[in-house]
Amino acid sequence: MSSDVKSVDALRSLHTAVLRLSDECDDHATQLRQLAHRFREQITVERRQYWQSQLQLAERRMQMAHEAMARAKISHDTADGTRNTEAEIMLARCKKRVGYCLDKLKVCKRIAAEVDRVVDRFIGELGAMTELSENGLPQSANRLAAWIDALDIYTDQSGSPSTGS
Repeated sequence: MSSDVKSVDALRSLHTAVLRLSDECDDHATQLRQLAHRFREQITVERRQYWQSQLQLAERRMQMAHEAMARAKISHDTADGTRNTEAEIMLARCKKRVGYCLDKLKVCKRIAAEVDRVVDRFIGELGAMTELSENGLPQSANRLAAWIDALDIYTDQSGSPSTGS
């Protein structure tokens, strides 16, 4: 069986491209993993902390509104009716804000559980890309390099000009 091998330069270019693809896939997999962890941190920790701090602030304001209401009820000035009404309005707003913050915390907890599940699944599936970039592509590049070497030997023995050696 004979073959006319003129050049293996295209195979050498392919070999270089496969190695570069391996490095780039590995870099991108690392970046995606970091992004997924950062996303999980923002949703599961930072957002929950934000709404927890908002709840504490709303509870303090509600306590102040209760105190203002108590002061308004104690005094008997003519302006007390206005002051009492303002205190009632402020207390109602504070109660509404506390309820809103509690609702947001419940939503955060539910979303955090879903984000944990999705990010875990994503990182698991990203393992396949990492496996390919760390093992599959380098093994393919090594096989290709062996074929290139074999073709170089063949072209040297057959007297065909081999460029790039």
